[in-house]
Amino acid sequence: MYCPYCNSQTRDGSVFCSQCGSKVDLTVKTPKVSVSDIIKKNKTAIAIICVIALSVVLITVAVRAGSSSKSVIGTWRSSSGKEISFSSNGSFEDFRGYGRYTIYDGKKLSLVYEDWDWLGTNFTYEYGDDWYIKGNSLYLDGVYYTKK
Repeated sequence: MYCPYCNSQTRDGSVFCSQCGSKVDLTVKTPKVSVSDIIKKNKTAIAIICVIALSVVLITVAVRAGSSSKSVIGTWRSSSGKEISFSSNGSFEDFRGYGRYTIYDGKKLSLVYEDWDWLGTNFTYEYGDDWYIKGNSLYLDGVYYTKK
């Protein structure tokens, strides 16, 4: 072991240093550390972690809010009583029949009919010109629908 005063090597178990004569304490003192001490010493790190966590939450909320503005899921009714329903599994049903819908890149809405009268008929709408959602209103190919 080494003397804590002069740093010279002494025999293990010695009570006094063989070089400087100082008493060598054989007991090891463990400092007591409380949670509040850790928090006080790491305030900056905790603040950074909180800011990062808050940023992640805000970005997630913003992304979801932005993407929901183009969500067509639900049932919509026009002023003339025509309805169109979009489900979360990609199917739709309207006054003409039923089929599958897809939104490409958040811009193009494609409806492909699967019933016998319109089998394989495909309608594609461009976001902004042919379709858009604003509040509880869906504009689709010249017709305004209100969400039920």
